[in-house]
Amino acid sequence: MTQVNIGENVTSFKNIETDEMVATIPLGYKEVAESFFSEFPPTYDEIDRAINVTEEALETIKDVFNDFYEISTRDQYANKVATLAFNTLKNSEGIAVPAVEVENVFTRFANIVKGLPMSQDVIPDDNYFAAYLLIIREITHHLHFERVVFID
Repeated sequence: MTQVNIGENVTSFKNIETDEMVATIPLGYKEVAESFFSEFPPTYDEIDRAINVTEEALETIKDVFNDFYEISTRDQYANKVATLAFNTLKNSEGIAVPAVEVENVFTRFANIVKGLPMSQDVIPDDNYFAAYLLIIREITHHLHFERVVFID
């Protein structure tokens, strides 16, 4: 299994079995939020630019993960994403969230970006969280992970 750490300025991936770092990208939640988002909620164009840059960074490492279907994380925002998802499974490892549920949480955030009043959802009004959610969503989508285990 691979463990991801989405830090402030760097995202790193480690093979848990070998304890080896397998890849890094020069993007983190703080850097994405401060580089692309002017306020909360960010604009559609700001989200689009952040997604494009994240996709480009992930493209450089995508071949590393061909044999993995699951990723885990202990990041500070991980439990918040897990609690916002609906179809989850709590087990001894943590909270397993299918990639489609990560996508659903991101869609709810996108609806706020498009104008849904904040009072209609419980998505945090925090650009760092928004950037974290964007990065973890892009990781599951573009690196083809089927689920994320958010470890308590």
